[in-house]
Amino acid sequence: MKIFFIADNLGGGGAEQQIVNIANNVNAEKRIFLTVDRGMRQADLDGKIPLSGGYGRRTPLKSVLEIKNLIDSFRPDIVHSFLMYSCFLTAVALKLSRGRPVFIAQEFSSPQDILNDVKFGSFKKWLLKFSYKSADKILTVSKAVLDDMIGKGYFSDPLKGAYIYDGLNIRRYKNLESKEALRKKLGLEPEIFYIAFAGAVVKAKGLFYLINAFRELPHEKIRLLIIGRGEMTEYFRGLGGGDGRIEFLGYKKNAVEYIRASDLFVLPSLHEGLPNVVIEAMTTGTPVISTNVFGAAELIENERSGLLVPPADTGGLKQAMIRLIDDGSSRESFAREAMKKADYFSIERMTGDYESFYLSLLNEGGGSIKDAARRGGGV
Repeated sequence: MKIFFIADNLGGGGAEQQIVNIANNVNAEKRIFLTVDRGMRQADLDGKIPLSGGYGRRTPLKSVLEIKNLIDSFRPDIVHSFLMYSCFLTAVALKLSRGRPVFIAQEFSSPQDILNDVKFGSFKKWLLKFSYKSADKILTVSKAVLDDMIGKGYFSDPLKGAYIYDGLNIRRYKNLESKEALRKKLGLEPEIFYIAFAGAVVKAKGLFYLINAFRELPHEKIRLLIIGRGEMTEYFRGLGGGDGRIEFLGYKKNAVEYIRASDLFVLPSLHEGLPNVVIEAMTTGTPVISTNVFGAAELIENERSGLLVPPADTGGLKQAMIRLIDDGSSRESFAREAMKKADYFSIERMTGDYESFYLSLLNEGGGSIKDAARRGGGV
């Protein structure tokens, strides 16, 4: 099996982490092309996988021609593209190519959430629908995202869609040091109640609502750790009031250690696909509050393995945090149930799902590759 992966970049986000996980672990002859940039996760990519592209900016015509030439020379069985821009370029390149591999277009969150915040959103939706029409399969990372894409009219045939849940190195997170040992290592105070957030410091992560909710908490000896970097760091630093209770730690390669060392993890996102950082928190035994965005309810069962609150709800976040700060037994119960569920979201399970998915597209029905892909159902 030969697979050609095409993605925007290998930056620091959850989607990029999963692209690397998929490419590194599926059993196939592989190569990767990047349509925009390289990124920090290039260092995590298996060095035996040929990598090209990634010129530091968008070069659509050049990228289309390179993708077309690589398809013609590599002759993959499957072309698997990730994210809107790369999916569109891949669709165009396949129109020019001599070959006709199976084409999988994958999204990690609902395109509609992103297009609502950009210029020419309606035109870009039209371009995406062209891409998805060309694809044999539309793949997402959660049922909620898949259902939203169908409901918003990105494609109409439900059998064309599928979803595969992400996978992480669960064993690594379970082998972390104890909370007490990590607090000492990281310089965190033993008597403080720490609430952690980890992710990009941007509008879509909902930090405006988390910071405002935190500032209203009627508790002493609590701290909010903001782990990550982004274009709105200074804005949110000013919103935090400067009293030292909110600490902006910047990017941390060992962010999961800070999550493990904390008493509570909060994800206030306005939209997600399947938030990997919630899986990390679940695995480390840190109780979770998350906004009820796409994919979150497929990870957290409200009132059993964590708490879900509506997006953009300062009051809801405040009340959920107060409840779990005051209720240690619920924190312990939620964390225990979440750790059980987190075992499912392993790299090993995810790799097996992708390999089975690829093979089902190639082998089903005994017909041509293209016909088999179109007959395939969801995962």
